[in-house]
Amino acid sequence: MNTSYDVRIWKKINEYTGKKTKKTTYTVRWLVAGKENRSPHESYALADAFRSELIAASRKGEAFDVATGLPVSKLKKMASETGWYQFAVEHADRKWARAAGTYRRDIARTLTTATVAMIPPVPSGFTAKQLRKALRDWAFNKERETRRRTSRTSWRGPSATANRWRQSKTANSSTG
Repeated sequence: MNTSYDVRIWKKINEYTGKKTKKTTYTVRWLVAGKENRSPHESYALADAFRSELIAASRKGEAFDVATGLPVSKLKKMASETGWYQFAVEHADRKWARAAGTYRRDIARTLTTATVAMIPPVPSGFTAKQLRKALRDWAFNKERETRRRTSRTSWRGPSATANRWRQSKTANSSTG
């Protein structure tokens, strides 16, 4: 991680109103080692609070990451808050809208393989195949909530056990 103490934070928070949606965003701007960074927020108060965090970190003498522009302490906090499973599900959801059917299937297969490799051994009561099926068909499928709401389909039997186990193992862990 490349860090720097050369940080300059703009006093002014830029306001921008979109032409089509008329949505207003407030952007905080700052420099880290000569590289400009921006962070848009939905309200002035949120932007000002974020700017205050940057100023406080700078005054404490914290190092800032050059690549992201964020204080190192904030990066560590963000990394500890997101576990592997949450990250993988969010990644699949982000890719879903623009992906073709076969690519969606490949995303689910790849994330299933990585998730199974990063979690502890499968406990008794169900097979590894059932866990992989639960991950592939439900966890890494953005339409899972829509399908569950519109039909009577839900987690049943070994898949329900696999899902509960997976949630308990991945909810509080940053690696798995």
